[in-house]
Amino acid sequence: MSQKMKVTIHNHSRHAPVRCLNCGATNDAATCISTEDGDPSQPMMPEPGNIIVCASCKHIMQWADGGGFEELSDETAREVAGHPLLVKLLAKKP
Repeated sequence: MSQKMKVTIHNHSRHAPVRCLNCGATNDAATCISTEDGDPSQPMMPEPGNIIVCASCKHIMQWADGGGFEELSDETAREVAGHPLLVKLLAKKP
């Protein structure tokens, strides 16, 4: 039996335009998904180390210190591989 993971999807927040490291699409908004309780009407800004999925090409990156995107380290890629939320995001059509 699979257990559903409780998540909170927050209103999107705006940030300075950043280009996807794979396709170059400009991204200036983020919809944060949290596994902690929170007020979904309150936007959450990405924080360093948060996993980012490009809405255009589904490239997986992380939010860098000081803003912007950076590639995942090998260790982080292994940690997030197969995570149920990530799998669900990647399965959705852009």
